[in-house]
Amino acid sequence: MSRVIKSGRATAAVVLLATVQFIGACQPAEDQPGSLQTSVLALKEAYRIGDEAAGDSVLLGAVRGLAVDSRGQLYITDSGFEGIRVYSSDGVQVDQIGREGRGPGEFARTPTMRIGVGDSLYAWDSYAHQLSIFAPHDHSFVSRLAVGLSESDRLYPSEFLAATSRGFLLHYSPFFSAGSDELSSKHARVKLVDSNGTVVDESVAELPRREGLAIATGNSVTAYGLPFAVSPHFAIGSTQVLYYGSDDAIRIASLPLQGTNRGEFTVPISPIPLTDAEREQTIAEAPDDFHGLLRERLPAVKPVFSRLVPDDAGRLWIELTQREGEESRTWLIVDDAGIEIARASVPENVRLRVVQGSRAYGTMTDEATGAPIVAAWDILP
Repeated sequence: MSRVIKSGRATAAVVLLATVQFIGACQPAEDQPGSLQTSVLALKEAYRIGDEAAGDSVLLGAVRGLAVDSRGQLYITDSGFEGIRVYSSDGVQVDQIGREGRGPGEFARTPTMRIGVGDSLYAWDSYAHQLSIFAPHDHSFVSRLAVGLSESDRLYPSEFLAATSRGFLLHYSPFFSAGSDELSSKHARVKLVDSNGTVVDESVAELPRREGLAIATGNSVTAYGLPFAVSPHFAIGSTQVLYYGSDDAIRIASLPLQGTNRGEFTVPISPIPLTDAEREQTIAEAPDDFHGLLRERLPAVKPVFSRLVPDDAGRLWIELTQREGEESRTWLIVDDAGIEIARASVPENVRLRVVQGSRAYGTMTDEATGAPIVAAWDILP
């Protein structure tokens, strides 16, 4: 990683340079007959938000959500602020939306966000199970939708995914029941909800739920997520295609929201074994009551990937799981047929969250303080 000091607003900031190798339709190199000519791109930091060392007065809590509209405006929610901060394409704050409360345009807890067609903003308050909609240009409050629990399969709406011509897509997750060490459902589902908050399609997409641990005492249950357990992933980008798959392998299904023709592709990546040192560290960091269960049920291998990020060019970015001791994260970039066209390597403390236009957006932690920082990177040729 190259370190370059920026001038202006982020005087003390560090520029991240991450190599991206595009492998797709390349010509053989002249000096190496039969080999592929690769072009290398860089992710160069455009701006950052929340860097106290650079004189930034914004102090971010844990970042809950990032979204980017067609004008390159960045929307941020974090645990330190109950509303939504809006930044220009230059990283200057231009607006803030909502506040803590129960009224129209307010949030009981920090929301997550999606940008819809025409740049309408959808803010999901998972605590109140409410979806608030804001107008594209002035961010004025438009309407609010309450979504109830799913009594048929005991799932709760945990994440808003997209608005479609038929309604709203939400990811429904299982929850623990008192007196039981099992989750309420064996599956996580994407469901379609109408404008009244009523489920009209019980299973647009479905995956096995993540395994969890629980200890029941009387009428109470103490739950703990099983580390390295296989998890379901659902992701939608601005191209309005739903991608989903479990992370024990890269077998990704795709479903255009405006159609019914599902696709599927596989990328042959082997899982990484969990080392003895990682097992012992994981057990030591868990609550004492769960040490015995963890020794019995910790997986032998790690999930293959940890995040799916669709971009606006019809490609899917897949963050591979790190090996023990690795100081960087590898991303695969594949086309809609699952053909690998690129790889990216970023430092271990960087999490890419959105890729749109000529930029990638994500979070990092300050190496000295551990404070969260949001950054945008230009993807350079």
